[in-house]
Amino acid sequence: MKLRHSLMLALAFPSLCFAELTDYQKSVVETFVPAGTHANLRSAYEAAAAGKATTAQKNVIRTSEMIHEDLKLHACVRPALGQDMSLDAAIGEIVASGKGEALMADVKALFSADEWSAGVPADAPFSEQVVAAAVLLAGGARPTGQDAEADLRALKRRLTLNYYLSFATRGKCVASPQIKKLLGKEGK
Repeated sequence: MKLRHSLMLALAFPSLCFAELTDYQKSVVETFVPAGTHANLRSAYEAAAAGKATTAQKNVIRTSEMIHEDLKLHACVRPALGQDMSLDAAIGEIVASGKGEALMADVKALFSADEWSAGVPADAPFSEQVVAAAVLLAGGARPTGQDAEADLRALKRRLTLNYYLSFATRGKCVASPQIKKLLGKEGK
């Protein structure tokens, strides 16, 4: 009887059984409902709220938030840039916004020295270097599903790419505070 009563309470008042998620966390969890992986994420958030999240759960949270934020920003950036804007024009807007140097530094940090030197010619004019860096970033932003660490790097590259492309939208798309936090750009 006691078990039945507890089960009825749990069904009637789920918040008694689970930590209440913030609105942001609920939004992230909702992103993963169609894939059926939302229960693992919710459990990870609950463990984090209780101060008991494992490293794997913390990684699930970080990766899920990166995917969620990237999908939101990409959904704005792609139509805002339109089909007609060339890569050169988009990079020109990024440079004009004063973010060219930061883009270069971030891309360089996301690749090995060999990848950087092979992809970005040191003797090219700055504008061409920025275009080459963006091409390198875009080319390395595709997860394969074969290697978790490589996929995480690709996801961070994709998020970085969309972050900088948002500057080419002339204010139509703005990176959220959460994206800035994930990329280490808080206050910038």
